[in-house]
Amino acid sequence: MAKAGGKSTTKWILLSKARARAVLAFGSPEFAQLKLTEWLLAGTLHARSLHPATGSKKETDPGPDDPKFWQDELVDIPPSEHLFFVGDFHRLFINWDESRAERDSYKFYAIEVAENDLVRLLLPDVGPDTSPPTKRAHRLTPTEVMAREEFPPVGKPPATMSAAEALRRLARRIQQHNKSAPDGLKIKVSDDTMRRAIKRR
Repeated sequence: MAKAGGKSTTKWILLSKARARAVLAFGSPEFAQLKLTEWLLAGTLHARSLHPATGSKKETDPGPDDPKFWQDELVDIPPSEHLFFVGDFHRLFINWDESRAERDSYKFYAIEVAENDLVRLLLPDVGPDTSPPTKRAHRLTPTEVMAREEFPPVGKPPATMSAAEALRRLARRIQQHNKSAPDGLKIKVSDDTMRRAIKRR
């Protein structure tokens, strides 16, 4: 993680918010979750939880900051007099809405991911096109992602808001992002770019 003056400049956002951004970018909740899990497993999207695990976690068991935590596997549960359910069982369960995940017999709550990582991974010009083959999703530009955060759900300001006020709010949102983003991930925009993002002239 980038540091300045000995302090981390990483901005963390809840997993639920990261999922919402990915859905806006990919257009499909299922595909967004698939990509987020893929990035977490690859270690390209860093995660953490400031809350201690609940349940039976061993010292050697991975936490959200370890890519191994996000590796799901099917395990076979043998018959037992204490269990009503037997058969294949997923080791990992992610509750995207509540930003929590359960692995084996322990859970982590309030899981966060690095916003800088997420923005970089959602940039339209990084890597090959990863849209689902059956439905090519529009890849949002970073400015469009910021516009949808400021004016949910589609980045369109209220009809009663002037274009000047909408541009000021969007510019302020981008400035907030740029304060914590490393140089390579800062969003550089012009009035024309912001006007296209909010569909105002």
